[in-house]
Amino acid sequence: MFRRALTAVPLCILTAVSFAVAQDRTAGPEGSASAKYTERSNIYQAQLATADKYRTKAAPAKAASKPGKPYPKAVPANGTLREEMSNSVVLGGGYNYQRVEDMPVDRVQGVFVGGFYYPRAWIGIGGEYQYGRGSGDSGNRHDRLTRHVGVFGPELSGYPGDNVRLFVHPLFGWAKERMETRIGNSTVTSDETNFAMQIGGGMDIRFTKTIAWRVFQLDYLGIKHPSTWQNNWRLTTGIAVRAH
Repeated sequence: MFRRALTAVPLCILTAVSFAVAQDRTAGPEGSASAKYTERSNIYQAQLATADKYRTKAAPAKAASKPGKPYPKAVPANGTLREEMSNSVVLGGGYNYQRVEDMPVDRVQGVFVGGFYYPRAWIGIGGEYQYGRGSGDSGNRHDRLTRHVGVFGPELSGYPGDNVRLFVHPLFGWAKERMETRIGNSTVTSDETNFAMQIGGGMDIRFTKTIAWRVFQLDYLGIKHPSTWQNNWRLTTGIAVRAH
């Protein structure tokens, strides 16, 4: 009976193994592939979860943007001459040279001063005063001319550069002249005050905020004498100061 029991044990083991093999064959290659796919999918999901976890820890938090006013644009400390010219007074002065026509004295030299108020950058109003003296000799004759001119009117300006001003003006006023003529021991003096008209222009170049060089000013100066119209030309240079 003991021998029968020993013989039955191997038969049971063999039967179990055969059943397991049969079950595996029944599942076939499709069942095996499905199991492998499921296992790989689980591994991939675990890797994604781990990556998301570390990414969340590593990413810095963005500061919440707050609405606000935009930064203002930078404004230069000194603007252009045109920008600063409005509501300004321009005072000028310097050397004055005049070429005289139809008189014994052919030129006078002296000084000039002037001032113009500019309510706008392109137009101003004001005037100039000029003083000049000249003399001439011919044999025993000596002539001396003293001239005072005051003219007033509008002035127009343009600005081809940040620190450059070109201007033109038609000015009207008077010219007072004294002519002294000495022949030998005799002296004759004549005084006249007549209408004067000055048309011309010039250029200023600014080298500080308020001071400019009057590079030149060229004007036609006409004077109406009782019997003739006198044509004169005037050239000046000097300094112009702007007060705001």
